[in-house]
Amino acid sequence: MCLKDGEKVRLGFHNLRHSLASFLVRNGTDVKTVQKMLRHSDVAITLGIYAHSMSEDRLAAQVDMLTAMMTPSNTVN
Repeated sequence: MCLKDGEKVRLGFHNLRHSLASFLVRNGTDVKTVQKMLRHSDVAITLGIYAHSMSEDRLAAQVDMLTAMMTPSNTVN
């Protein structure tokens, strides 16, 4: 999937692989297990490219956003 003019972000299967790696590593899953799940030949690929660090503030903001998106609203706009 290519970015179109003016687009800054894209969402696709590959992004989900990065999110999965980051989530698993952050939650203490053995890095070799994550490497095998993603079928990387080297653990350096898993840690250096796929597993992104995340600050507590950024994580809290994402949780708030997802909670707001998934909570049914009783108001009609």
